[in-house]
Amino acid sequence: MSGSKLWREEGKVAAVQNQGSCGSCWAFAGIAAVEGHYAIATNDLKKFSEQEFVDCAYTRRDGCNGGWYWDAYNTVLSQQRLALLSDYRYTARSGSCQGSSKPNGLTGVKFAGTAKTSGDAALATGLSKGPVAMAFEIKGGFNYYKSGVLSINNCGRTPHHAMAVTGYTPDFWEIKNSWGSRWGDQGYVRDRKSVV
Repeated sequence: MSGSKLWREEGKVAAVQNQGSCGSCWAFAGIAAVEGHYAIATNDLKKFSEQEFVDCAYTRRDGCNGGWYWDAYNTVLSQQRLALLSDYRYTARSGSCQGSSKPNGLTGVKFAGTAKTSGDAALATGLSKGPVAMAFEIKGGFNYYKSGVLSINNCGRTPHHAMAVTGYTPDFWEIKNSWGSRWGDQGYVRDRKSVV
């Protein structure tokens, strides 16, 4: 797929957050995708609550011990509700679920479903509709990335960090991390894009 689609430049991606010491990257990636699709559907960019996912997506374990963004999506799909960050603040620790006691910020739309796919072509197709949550295996110089296009050739097959892919150009994927705006290029990384 040629061309570019950068949802951040179109005002459909909220500010970078910092997950802190909580293993909640999955919640941040999931929220970023939900925020983007909500903004595309309503032309209203809202900041939704990662904490609601951390507290409510898993009933038998700590949401700071990792998770999957599709579990976050399933929470939205089953409840058709999600609090705003201003109503359900992030604490960087797992607590009791307070979702039903908070106002629903997810108004005016109904989320209908998600799809699990893999491969660059599928990613580009997904990104044509909005931001996409993905899991990555972090290797090489990723932790020290500052700018430019990152190229890591020894990627493995054991994903352990989730981020939101927010766009693409012919040369790179634009990816929003959840380690704060002081990491990387204002919280983002550009990853080399193969030909799709």
